[in-house]
Amino acid sequence: MQFNEVYNTGRQPANGDGMAYDFDFNCKNCVLQYSYSRNNAGFLLIMDHTYRNITRYNISENDVKFRPTHLVSMFCDTTEQNLIHNNVFYVDHGTSDLDCYYGDEYGPDRGKGRKDKGKLGANFKNNIFYATGQGRFRIVYSRGDSLNSAEYRKLEDFHEVPPPSPGTKFHNNCYFGPWFNGLPDDPEKLVADPMFVEPGSGGMGLSSLDGYKLQPGSPCIDAGVFIEMDKKRDFYGNPVKDDAIDIGIYEYSPEAR
Repeated sequence: MQFNEVYNTGRQPANGDGMAYDFDFNCKNCVLQYSYSRNNAGFLLIMDHTYRNITRYNISENDVKFRPTHLVSMFCDTTEQNLIHNNVFYVDHGTSDLDCYYGDEYGPDRGKGRKDKGKLGANFKNNIFYATGQGRFRIVYSRGDSLNSAEYRKLEDFHEVPPPSPGTKFHNNCYFGPWFNGLPDDPEKLVADPMFVEPGSGGMGLSSLDGYKLQPGSPCIDAGVFIEMDKKRDFYGNPVKDDAIDIGIYEYSPEAR
């Protein structure tokens, strides 16, 4: 999936979907890249029994259309090796959740299909989480009937469950702005203003997104951890270097577009 724009999606009654993009059951080795999501009921859904799917070089802007909303909703666990890297997540109003779902399709009290909360989720690397204005990020664990809408789920704040081992889910991401209950356990985190050109200025079309380029002097330049890629280009078509890559969607150089 690439070069897409999805905006203003809704959610049908008694349905938990509504995200712009989705790795559904049994998706393996799939890639979501160079795409844009704006004002949706969420950016990405990753179901369980999905393996080695990659989400890279995408922009999510204010995907908080409904409450509760799920920026990324994850039924998967880390052993399935789903990777989310070099994306930009921007929010300037509302609370944007990274949701690890551990309930079951039979309801919270039936005792079927429960999952190990310590392993739930995907791997996040080299992403920029940018919250400004009234925007916030949050990590939650949820349980309940997965076939019903998110309003029927019980949410548990991040610190009410044992946190994962440092670096097992979040590694080398840039964080700017507030998180409810604190930042993720990221041993190589960068807490700084990434110095975007004009964050939050996205409009209609992929050509409206130059505001997420990095300015000279950004702390995200050459600060990314190496990730093997088959297509070595950023969101804007600039080549990605093999050595010191940038955090986020833009590979800065004096010649970059």
